[in-house]
Amino acid sequence: MSILSVGDRASAFQIRRLSADLKSDLTRLGRELASGQKSDIGAAVSGDFGPVAAIERNLTALRAYQTTAAETSQLLEAAQLALDDVQQMGRALSPGLLSAANARNAAMIEATGEDARQKFAAVAARFNTRAADRSLFAGTATDRPALAAGGDMLAELKAATAG
Repeated sequence: MSILSVGDRASAFQIRRLSADLKSDLTRLGRELASGQKSDIGAAVSGDFGPVAAIERNLTALRAYQTTAAETSQLLEAAQLALDDVQQMGRALSPGLLSAANARNAAMIEATGEDARQKFAAVAARFNTRAADRSLFAGTATDRPALAAGGDMLAELKAATAG
């Protein structure tokens, strides 16, 4: 059996090399600890980037979902405000219509009719509300208004029922 020995000079070089490797590893590990990121991702995942790519894809999809949810929230908030306005106008008009129907007073009926015309035009305007350059109540035709103007609809109704 033969015994291999390392000379003094070779031993000093070996210790110096191991010391340099140790310092390099400590510096790299300290940097990784401070930044929270591996310096050599390929070595950390043993060359299998599939899980890393899946995480990146999921993060991208989640950011897109977050943006979509924020935009949808804004559109729904604008739609809810418009519908609240419509409901308030209907509630405000109802008592006047009931009073005018029972009063049989021409001036009161005319004033209530004018109020109803104005509120109808305002309701049509609310249904034509746009948010983020989209018509809220036009279905898939978001580039145009949902309804014609209230005055135009009343004029067409008057013409259609004039017979």
